[in-house]
Amino acid sequence: MRFERIDDKTVKCFISNEELEEFDITYKDFITRSEKAKEVVEEIIEQAVEEVGYKPPEFAMDMQIMVLPEKGMLLTL
Repeated sequence: MRFERIDDKTVKCFISNEELEEFDITYKDFITRSEKAKEVVEEIIEQAVEEVGYKPPEFAMDMQIMVLPEKGMLLTL
């Protein structure tokens, strides 16, 4: 995973197809809010906190998911 800070409240996370395979997760898991997706998002947030100093909101969080054909996915937190 690669993180990019956009501003003080926004972080992008690039996840390769290989990483998605390692997590055994697909785009469908994210849009159906599967348990597996929730666990992966928690891990992504933990890594974003460590790597780029992301501060997740206390109550609700917006997340945008974009499939990058043949590359993986982009999550914007």
